[in-house]
Amino acid sequence: MLININPHNPQERLINRVVSILQRGGIVVYPTDTVYGLAAPIDNVESIDRIYVAKGRNTTKAIAVLLGDPDQLDKVAINLTASARKMAEHFLPGPLTLIVPRHPGLPDVLSSSLSISVRIPDHPVALNLLKTAGPLAVTSANISGEDSTMTAKQVLKQLK
Repeated sequence: MLININPHNPQERLINRVVSILQRGGIVVYPTDTVYGLAAPIDNVESIDRIYVAKGRNTTKAIAVLLGDPDQLDKVAINLTASARKMAEHFLPGPLTLIVPRHPGLPDVLSSSLSISVRIPDHPVALNLLKTAGPLAVTSANISGEDSTMTAKQVLKQLK
């Protein structure tokens, strides 16, 4: 389901609807500060698997985790260094990705390694959603190997 949210006036009712879809195991598409993202709850293996299928993505490629604020880092990472925390507080939100030690409670389907990529997008809709829903497994909303999607129309064309 595509729900179009005005980025200049995110509506709480629509964010809550998107969160409800995620809680029921759905996957959603939403804008970020770089491209449109395809997201699932970080603790729902079936939903994360659906992302791989929808994109035609190789399951050996890790999926990043997006956060709503640096306080959520402890939900997805362990043994963070002081420099990693300082970078997060200074540079995030923004187009910076941190590679951090993966929390052992995260499913292996997110990353087969002991690390995970985390980011906090600088976009009002994305931040509102991530602060409400919590950390999400997110990758670009496009077919693997195809151009990244910058509009909802491009997402619909690629992912149908």
